[in-house]
This record gives sequence, structure tokens and C-alpha cells, in this order.
Amino acid sequence: MARPFKSGLYYFPFDVVSGKGIKRIEAEFGLKGFAVAVKLLQSIYSQGYYMPWNRNVEQSFSAEARTGYRFVSEIISAALKQEVFHQGLYRKFGILTSEEIQENYFDAVKRRKCVKANGKYLLVNPALFLDEERIEWENKQNFRVNADINPEKNQNFAQSKGEERKEDLYNTIQYEPEQKNNPQPPELQEVRDYAGQNKLSCNPDAFYHYYQEHGWTDKKGNAIWNWQRAFIAWDKRERIYARQRMAAGPGSSIDKKALDEYIDGQFT
Repeated sequence: MARPFKSGLYYFPFDVVSGKGIKRIEAEFGLKGFAVAVKLLQSIYSQGYYMPWNRNVEQSFSAEARTGYRFVSEIISAALKQEVFHQGLYRKFGILTSEEIQENYFDAVKRRKCVKANGKYLLVNPALFLDEERIEWENKQNFRVNADINPEKNQNFAQSKGEERKEDLYNTIQYEPEQKNNPQPPELQEVRDYAGQNKLSCNPDAFYHYYQEHGWTDKKGNAIWNWQRAFIAWDKRERIYARQRMAAGPGSSIDKKALDEYIDGQFT
């Protein structure tokens, strides 16, 4: 008998609950609010990278969480306000998701043989995490449109000036196809130009010198066939670890071995 198709995750990284949005929900609603927020994330990841949300789902979720649906509704409103969930997709499609949730999901399933992706609900490009031929697309034509959705800024969903989210640039970045017969390491200026053209925020010199020192091979000694894809993975890694450092607070350290394994895992 064929193994049943699994769309969700068996577990999700706990650091996703340590961001500013979740902390503010905990500050406003206490540990009960924190628990509801974590259970919402658990429900989303168990299904994939988004979850439909309506009155029936809200009441069912409230019963399972053993709390009043009005309280859950308040948590949802706060989570939208704090950008734990994407306001635009919630209003347009009635779903709970976010850029970070989708990044975590596609990173977690990058080894699967087949991954389903609905372009209507995407904020990130799954092709940055796994080969295009392993993506089973639905409504792919809607992806570009949804990548441009921005939440309306009104009194109910106000954003502080210092907390505006960085625009997701990954879904517009292009990189050269793999040339496995003749891999060509880049020049330093070529890497710098690529970073500027694609508005990548990481240090291109650090990327270049790291792989120049390692002979443009990964930890397993395999040649890097596509340095542009590796550079995009490097930039994404920097963003994820910056979030972790911010969540952990001053004096926190980063596991260098885990960091390097994460980089290699993006393109091997």
C-alpha cells in the first residue's frame, strides 16, 4: 500500500513562538493567550503553511482549546495587528498564514519528493527551497499577484513606524540555471553586483571569502554548482539567525556548526 501523502509537519521549530508579536500577545493576554497562539501555529503547521479561518473553525478550535471563542477571536485580532498572521491574505481569503510560517514550512519539507503549493496563498517562492519539478502547483498564476499583497493601514491594524516589515524580495530574485558540467566560481565584484541588483542585505564579501576559503565546496566536499542560489540561501540564513538573536536577547550566541549545516542544506 502506498504511503499516504503528508502535507503538514509532524513538528515545527519552537523559535517561531519567540518573536515580538507572540511576546506582545503574551504580555497582553498572559500565558493563556500565549498558549492559544502556540496552538494556532500548531494547527497551521499540522495542515501545511496556512489554515482556513471562519466562524465554524473558530468555534471548533475554541472547544478543542477549552476556551471561549470570544477570547480566541481577540487573540486572532491581536495576532493580525502584531503581524503574526498576514492581514492581506486573511481579509482576501480568510486564511491564517505569514511569510515566516511559509519559510519555515518549505524549509522543513525541502527533502520531500512532492510538495503541494497553492499560488493563491503564497507569500514566498517554494522554488527557493526545493526543485521546481517536485512542486505540485495549484493556481500558480496567482503567485505573483499575492506576493504584492500589502495589508491596509487603518486604525484597527496600525503599524508603528519602526516595525514596518521588510518587503520580501526573494520571490522576484532570479539566479542562473545549474551548470554541472562546468561550475564557475564568481569574482568578488560579481557577487557584490548580484547583491546590489537583488537588494540582498547580507555581506557579499563574507559569502565570497567563506566559499573561496573552502574551494567553493560544501561540507561534504561537493562542488557548488550554482553560487547565486547558494548566495540567496546565505542571505535567508542571515535573516533567520538575526530573528533568533533578537528573540534570544543580548549576549546570545549562534551555533556555528548548525549555521553552516543550514547553509549547505539549502542547495545540496
